[in-house]
Amino acid sequence: SSGINAEYGNLVSDIFDWTRYRGETASYGTGPRVDHTTLTEEGYYMYIETSLPRKLGDYAVLQSHWLSLTGNNCVLSIFYHMEGSNLGALAVQVEDGSGGTTTLGNLTAEADGWQHGRWP
Repeated sequence: SSGINAEYGNLVSDIFDWTRYRGETASYGTGPRVDHTTLTEEGYYMYIETSLPRKLGDYAVLQSHWLSLTGNNCVLSIFYHMEGSNLGALAVQVEDGSGGTTTLGNLTAEADGWQHGRWP
């Protein structure tokens, strides 16, 4: 994967890439105006542009570094923002040590504002 920072990277074999971004997106009426954590234009968030030249079937993979999840108290919690036309789905997947993949959810709800996804 190509690294965005020490915690996340773009998968080299996907179609297009995620970008670390801050402030309002270039496409009017899409994306957040501020990040979720600081609620300011100074904070960063991960972003993909789904307008042209993107087409149905294109996908971008943001991959975290390997996490060891043991015990019964593991929780994955993300905040996401999906606004605009021609939105697909944000698939949240985990990979086990043997290469198997489990889809935790496919987020498809368009909403102007940060949404919370949580999986125990």
